[in-house]
Amino acid sequence: MEKIDINEGSGQSNGYIVYRIEKVDLKKGSILTVEDNVCDHVLVLVFGELIAPKQLKYLEDLNGFDFYRLKDSNLILNENALEGATVDLVVEEWGRMNGGKYFQYNQTFKGLWQGDVKINNEKVSDWKIIPLELKKQWVNELKGWQNISKPLTDLAMYSSILKIDNEPLDTFIDIRGWGKGMAFVNGFPLGRYAAIGPQRTLYLPGPFLNKAENQINFLEHFYAPADGLLKFSDKLAFEDVH
Repeated sequence: MEKIDINEGSGQSNGYIVYRIEKVDLKKGSILTVEDNVCDHVLVLVFGELIAPKQLKYLEDLNGFDFYRLKDSNLILNENALEGATVDLVVEEWGRMNGGKYFQYNQTFKGLWQGDVKINNEKVSDWKIIPLELKKQWVNELKGWQNISKPLTDLAMYSSILKIDNEPLDTFIDIRGWGKGMAFVNGFPLGRYAAIGPQRTLYLPGPFLNKAENQINFLEHFYAPADGLLKFSDKLAFEDVH
């Protein structure tokens, strides 16, 4: 992220970075290899379909492909042969903290930089790099929203409108039923969330809301609530983590 020529040469400090390769032929059972460690979490898509991971529901899921803990990880990209495929590796940074073992928490850079990325043991180097900083203006100017009959089980951005007639008060967004991702209120990044908890609500201060329409967005990695509803609570909620 830090090497991208944006922000007057200072690079990208937060958000997501997409590594994309296009028009690649994948033989049956092609294997993606990420050498060393991911910094810090990667979503793999083929033709826009989420291949891995499929969930983050248990702490043990952090030990699998896609997360910073695993060194030299491998993933089967496809069951059947594909021609002219687009493969996206969407990497999320989890902040810069000092702790843990060196190979797990080397905070120098974020993204895929510790080793090569290979498909069927051949190095891939002609990546198209797309920074996603998720700035307020960018989020607010997103277009092309489509109504859906039921929530997706895939990487997606959801948008909803909260209408308030009276003076807005403090509240909490209930994130139970969501998988993992980020919530935005009128373009402001309110916070991250994950089903592994223990946090089950995101505090939403009243001054962040308008006495009118408010846009609530979720960038969801895996799945949205089955009932498709965005819920609010009048109190903070936590649950035990196992």
